Amino acid sequence: MVTSGRRSEPSGAATRRTGRRVPREEGEEMKYWLLLFLAGILQTVWIIALRQTQGFTRFGPIVVYAAVGLATTVCLSRSFEGIPVSTAYTVWMGVSILGSAVIDMAASRSLDLTRVVCILLILGGAVGLKLAEKPEPAKAPGRITESAASSGPSENREIEQGR
Repeated sequence: MVTSGRRSEPSGAATRRTGRRVPREEGEEMKYWLLLFLAGILQTVWIIALRQTQGFTRFGPIVVYAAVGLATTVCLSRSFEGIPVSTAYTVWMGVSILGSAVIDMAASRSLDLTRVVCILLILGGAVGLKLAEKPEPAKAPGRITESAASSGPSENREIEQGR
């Protein structure tokens, strides 16, 4: 139901244009970024567990692989609610690449300057995508919401006219 000419929608409702939720509070956007970084860290654990399965012959690492794979997918998909898919996917891959490379370099105890520079370029690209992200435009008054669209035609005209 619409009151006083303004559309009402539930807090955090998805927009029709992007399918993303528009963060209502400053802390809400941070939640999506924390989920995204958690997904990247979990992806690193997932890659390590995959290596530890030794061709899927060890049961323990297979269980970790499956559980962490599900967890990283859930965290990544939830981050899509507040971060554009292209940015989220790039950052997710960047975090997991960085984590994998750091673990490989620590295990081999070798620090290769070329690898470090390439990893920094990947991370720089992810940061660049975040900086290039444009804020969503303000919503026009009188736009029909999903709940209003299910109401009768006379109510829709009132909404469009801003009543």
